[in-house]
Order: sequence, then C-alpha cells, then structure tokens
Amino acid sequence: IKNDILDNLDLKIAIPTPHIPEVSKFLTFQNGHLRIKGKTPSGARGIDVGISGDTTVKVKSDSLAFFMDVEYDSPQGSSDKEWKFTGKTIHPWNHPVGIHWLDLTSLSIDIDEKKKSGTSTFDITVNAKTKVGSSSEMDVKVDVHETNGLITDAYFEMDGPIKLGEIPEINKIPEANKFTLTKLIVSEHGIEADSMIAGRATDLFAFHGSGWNLALTQKDFAITEIIPPLKNTPLKHIKFPFAAVMLSEQGLNKPYSELSKVGKDALKDIYSNPSESINIKPGVAFVAGFHPDHAGPMGKTVKGIGVKTEVLVMGEVTGIFGGSDTPKVTLLGKLSEGG
Repeated sequence: IKNDILDNLDLKIAIPTPHIPEVSKFLTFQNGHLRIKGKTPSGARGIDVGISGDTTVKVKSDSLAFFMDVEYDSPQGSSDKEWKFTGKTIHPWNHPVGIHWLDLTSLSIDIDEKKKSGTSTFDITVNAKTKVGSSSEMDVKVDVHETNGLITDAYFEMDGPIKLGEIPEINKIPEANKFTLTKLIVSEHGIEADSMIAGRATDLFAFHGSGWNLALTQKDFAITEIIPPLKNTPLKHIKFPFAAVMLSEQGLNKPYSELSKVGKDALKDIYSNPSESINIKPGVAFVAGFHPDHAGPMGKTVKGIGVKTEVLVMGEVTGIFGGSDTPKVTLLGKLSEGG
C-alpha cells in the first residue's frame, strides 16, 4: 500500500509568487506551487518536496518562458545552501539575441548557483535543437554568461555540418558556397568554426562590418598553399606565422579596435596595434604578419633590402577557388618602422 501511495503521489499546492533576489535580474516568477511527489529526481520512491512555477528568463533583450523546478540545498561537502533551477518550455526561441538565421526548439535550461568566499555566480546552460538549410536536426548547447546577476552574452555551440552558402545574408560573401562549417560557436558577434581551404583545415571566422566578412586563418602559412605554382620560385621559402585569406561582401575599412569580438579574434595575431586601420577591398584578399626571420634561405636578401622588422603584408588574391582566372596574388608590405 505504501508503494502504491508513493507511486501516485503528485500534489501541487498554490503558494504566493516566489521572489528570489539572487536571480531576480534575469529570472522572475509569474506564479508558484509547492510540489510534493512520491519519487525523488533519481526515480527512487521517497518524498520529494520542491517549488515550481511559470517563469520568464531574460537573456539580454530576449524574454523566454520556462516552467521551472526549484531546489535549495547544500551540495555534497559544503554547508552553504545553493539554488538550482531546472526548466523546460514548449515555445521556440527564434532569432536568439538577434542572430537572424537561427531558430531553436525543444529548449531546456539548467541554472546552478556556485558560492565561493561568500560570492554567488550562476552557471547557466540551455540545451536545444535546430536545423539550418539542408542540415539534419542537430543539438545546440547555449553557454550563457552571467555577471553581477545579469546575463551579458550567449554562445550557441553546435557540431554541424552547416553549409555557409545556406545561411541567409552571410551567403552574400564571395565564394560562400565553397565552405562547410563544423564545430560552430555562434553569437551576436559572428561565427567561429572549423572549415577547409585548398584541402587544408582552417579556422573560419564570419563577422559583420560594412557587410559580412569571412576570415580563414592559419599559423605557419606558406603562400604556396593557395598558389601552388609558386613552389618553383624563391617565394616557396617564405612562411607567415599568422595569415588570413579574407572574403568580403562590401569591403572592410575601419580600425582594428572597432571590429566585433569575432573579427578581433580572427585578426589578433596579425594586427598588434589596436589603432591599425584595416583596408580590405570587396572580394578575396590576403593579410598576414611577416618577419624576415621566417624567410628561410631568403632571409639575408629580405634584410638586405631594408626589411628588418615585422611587416604587415596585404594584397589581392584571384583564381584560388577555380573559374577561368589563373591563380595570382599581389602583395604589398607595410613596415612597422623604418629599416
């Protein structure tokens, strides 16, 4: 009889609307219930008492409705009690934090308080599903950043693959249909992902700034990787510690300091001066940092013509994605100081 009672025990008693100051800047209740169940969260028989209710979670300018279960208990090995929230919703999250091409469904949320030296922070994770273009439905993990009780940023992680040419607006970047993205981190600042160029793995960054821009970055980059005929010239000895092939919809003309977070991440190893101006024409371009110490057997020759310190190398690239053009690169160097 006892087991039968526990198996069927599921009481929900209305209580005054909860207000929890620690999370009130990003989570508010519309109602509240005292919930008494005959099974613990692990599924074992036993009395489980908790609070639940309909809530609104504020993620920057977005408001999300979740039905939330609340616990307030001490984690193992600690005497301090911490809040734990677990929620689900039937509602989608369309265009999260302004990402125009992303829609999320099947959302759930976990919010865990962490106390250290009397200060509370909250680990917030949202799990969801999405489908982009012709991709299969995939899992999305949303890493939500909380600072001083406010949600300040959100990053959407998914494995892909997603075809860049199927993402609206971003597919206006030249040659966008040549790239497939995996291991994506998506935010309002742009996209970071893994991709391929000329058969070699590359880090891909897509960001907005006077139209959409794409940076394909590599370390220890040899120009012969995108222009194979140069393998028969002295240029085969030159390597760039950091380089990027840039594809731009409308061109990019602004100081490095004014780029989005993703743009800065893409070019941080090339532009060491925050006030340095970036001037990329529409189409395909190349930008790199170069030092004569990376010129191999040509090092003495390069230093002999006055290049003794780091040089910012920029130029136009044609023909590397096929078509009628012969692969060609035109480069100009800008010295950081007189040689």
